[in-house]
Amino acid sequence: GGGGGGGTWKAKIEHDEKARLYLEDDNVLNALNSFLSDPKLFHILSVLCDASPSSPSSSSSPPPPPPSSSTLNPLSPSSSSWSHSLSLSTSSTSSSSLSALQQSPASSFPAFLSFNIDDYKDDDAAAANMEIFSLVRSRDWGATSLGPISAWPQSLRTCVDVILHSRLPMVLIWGEDLNMLYNAPCIPIFGSHHPLDYGCKFSEIWAELWPDFKGMFASIMFEGTSVSYQNQPLWLSRNGYLEETYFTFSYSPVRDENGKIAGIIEPLTENTASVLSMRRLTMCRNLSSGLAHATTIDNVCKEATKSFGSNPNDIQFALIYMRDSANSNQLYLSSSQTVPHLICSM
Repeated sequence: GGGGGGGTWKAKIEHDEKARLYLEDDNVLNALNSFLSDPKLFHILSVLCDASPSSPSSSSSPPPPPPSSSTLNPLSPSSSSWSHSLSLSTSSTSSSSLSALQQSPASSFPAFLSFNIDDYKDDDAAAANMEIFSLVRSRDWGATSLGPISAWPQSLRTCVDVILHSRLPMVLIWGEDLNMLYNAPCIPIFGSHHPLDYGCKFSEIWAELWPDFKGMFASIMFEGTSVSYQNQPLWLSRNGYLEETYFTFSYSPVRDENGKIAGIIEPLTENTASVLSMRRLTMCRNLSSGLAHATTIDNVCKEATKSFGSNPNDIQFALIYMRDSANSNQLYLSSSQTVPHLICSM
């Protein structure tokens, strides 16, 4: 319904089942909220959605005004603003129009911040990438040591372009303050630090790592050394508690137009799940192997606690209580710290 020109293809969001399903995704809502809060982008989107495919310039009615922040925050599918201020179509025509909007010369954003939704076949990946691009565009970079985007050197623009368009997790650390920028695959890695800490200093985001990392960063920034780590254990506070994590990553210096080291680029992979699974599986395998040859209560307890003691990260302390089959009045105690011994006799 609605819209200027004959044969319009736009559809109200609340009348489109697929669009309603998309709006149940918090990442999509956050991305749309950031995207639509820009009056220029909203105006262009309104024109594109109101235009008829057969005669794009046939719309005679003016586009609706940009929604106020109170209307879009929080952004909700049940909000009445969706019924009269904006309509989106999930057809291929609408998708290509959205792509055209994001790459439109009318946009005030530089080319390295362009985003083509058609490059992403997975809806979750598309939503996450749109969220990151919107975040970079809307961030008040003038309040950071990096300065406004218009003043960024070409070297910084190129590095940001590389990491944002990468399908693998990548982080860029830039400037004397070591401000951190990252791409969409890094969102789970940063946990509760996303999105509020985007672009902040490394020392502020990962305060728990800073004492151990500041010397290494100084070596990279001043001497140009590169480092790499395989399954490096890191204790991170990213979900409200100190968490045991494992990462494979490398730090490589990046030089600016004058040949001076200006930043660090970091490809990384989190291996926490695989490392923990392998460690626990190894303990279970050793326990099974040891118990296969145990023929007495003492040997069973000894082998079990030996296996538990080999994995203090998961089992810091263990006790085994066993009643003597020959004398029900005796109780044996075994722990990962001691050998089995009689603790009481009645």
